Amino acid sequence: MAALKRAAIACDLTDVETYLATGNLLFQSDLKSDDVKSRLAQELEQVMGDSPALFIRTHADLTNLAAANPFSDLPGNKVMALLLDDPVEPGAIRHQTIERVEPGPGALFIGYPEGMGRSRMIVEAQARGTARNLNTISKLVEKSAA
Repeated sequence: MAALKRAAIACDLTDVETYLATGNLLFQSDLKSDDVKSRLAQELEQVMGDSPALFIRTHADLTNLAAANPFSDLPGNKVMALLLDDPVEPGAIRHQTIERVEPGPGALFIGYPEGMGRSRMIVEAQARGTARNLNTISKLVEKSAA
């Protein structure tokens, strides 16, 4: 996370803060999201020798995502928001049993009534996205409002 923070600072992002050890980066910038993504990807390539997939979400995006949760009857740790830049293709989910899946704004919501560890469901889009549970999304909304 230190390398991510250094890369963000090198890109002239301000109020840089990481949250958890999963690549959540909070910052301020007047740049467009695509410009931040491009600059950060280039800097990470130089710093780390690789650039992981980057998903930029504004405070408004995160707020809308949290509000759109279709599985509010489940605890936040049993609902994942799979952040994606492209929609999920039909048929890209296999072995679904009791899991619940709904599209959301810039994400795919997945409800795991019995917990994620017991699920055998395969979501092919997971390889090109990043997932956060709703507790984390809520905390990111709170922290990005400051």
